[in-house]
Amino acid sequence: MRPHLLAALLSLSAAGCSLPPLDAARLSLGAAVLAYDAALPSVEASRAADGQACLAASTPAAEAEPCLVAVRQRWAPVRAAVERAWASLEAARAVLALAEAVDAMGGRADVARVREAVLAAVEAVGVAVAGPKPAER
Repeated sequence: MRPHLLAALLSLSAAGCSLPPLDAARLSLGAAVLAYDAALPSVEASRAADGQACLAASTPAAEAEPCLVAVRQRWAPVRAAVERAWASLEAARAVLALAEAVDAMGGRADVARVREAVLAAVEAVGVAVAGPKPAER
C-alpha cells in the first residue's frame, strides 16, 4: 500500500471511530508525516542520481552546467510539491497545537479547522508522493 493512501485511510477511519477529534487529528497527522518521511529519501535519491549523470566523467565540462540547469527544471514540479507538502504539514501541526492548547485550558477547540488543516496536509503529502514526476528529457 502506498504511504499517502495509508495516511488518507487512517485519517478517514480515525474520523469515524470513537477517538476524540484531536486524538484522531494527531493520529492522522502523524501518519501523513510518516508517509512524507518514507517517500522523501527515494525522491531525493532519484533527483540526485539525475544530477550526478551530468557530472559523469563522460560528460564534457562545458555541458555539465546546462545539464544541471535542465535537471533542476525537470525536477522543479516535484520540488514544489514536496515543499507544499512540508508547508501543509507544518501548518497542520501549528493549528493542532493551538487547538490542543485551547482544549487544555478548558476552551472549545476549533475542531473543524483542525480537521481541514490535517486533511489538507494528507492531500498535499499524497500529491507529493504520487503526483508530479520529473519532466521528460
